[in-house]
Amino acid sequence: MTALLSSFKVRSFAGETDLPAIADLINLCTTTDNLDGLVTVAELRDDFTSPEFDVNRDLRLWTNAADELCAVASCWLPEATDAKSGYFGFNVHPEARAKGIEAEIFAWVEALVRDRAQVHQVPATLRAGARDDHFYRLELLKNQGFTGDRIFYRMARSLTEPIPQPQLPAGYQIRPLQGKAEIAAWVEMFNQSFIDHWNFHPLTVENRAHWLTESSYRRELDLVAVAPDGTLAAFCYNMIHAQENALTGKREG
Repeated sequence: MTALLSSFKVRSFAGETDLPAIADLINLCTTTDNLDGLVTVAELRDDFTSPEFDVNRDLRLWTNAADELCAVASCWLPEATDAKSGYFGFNVHPEARAKGIEAEIFAWVEALVRDRAQVHQVPATLRAGARDDHFYRLELLKNQGFTGDRIFYRMARSLTEPIPQPQLPAGYQIRPLQGKAEIAAWVEMFNQSFIDHWNFHPLTVENRAHWLTESSYRRELDLVAVAPDGTLAAFCYNMIHAQENALTGKREG
């Protein structure tokens, strides 16, 4: 940050040329805050081209007087059910924090979700996530009136020891998904499996089809269990972000 940090400008996404700066900013914040995972330009491109994401509406960038990227915020707006939910994430350059950008981010995303809720004539709900030791973000969310709603655990397993071979019921088999031909059946299975899950929103066929185009997609890791009558009974969707592993020096999936 070389320019004065008292003067910020907000703008929409300008396209492919913005991707490297966004990735650099997110990775700088991740490293500064001792969080897990780095992002690549390819991963951002996949996210921003998702059918569920309107890059012109759901993404904002803040720059300083030298046009250096200081902050980025995005919001995911699934189809409305009994309420219009918005899930948002944001990253603010460490040198630009506590100088007013955070308030602008919250004002932007709140207005966005309220507007979409009004269109659908349903209540608006805004959600964001934070790791339990990400104190900068937790304090911001708390000061904006957010309260704890759900706790998730991230678990890991070393592959130095073999995983036992699955014991399938008679007549069942495990194989890769057969591409677009089975997407509708896969989505139906997924939605029925999670229909009772906390804050469930149905997955769409269009969004699932987009996964097949993403840079990290590997057909051999997109697995389904098939019942004797040919119906899809279960799934196990896996990803290996090779470019991210190259950045971190890890070997994770």
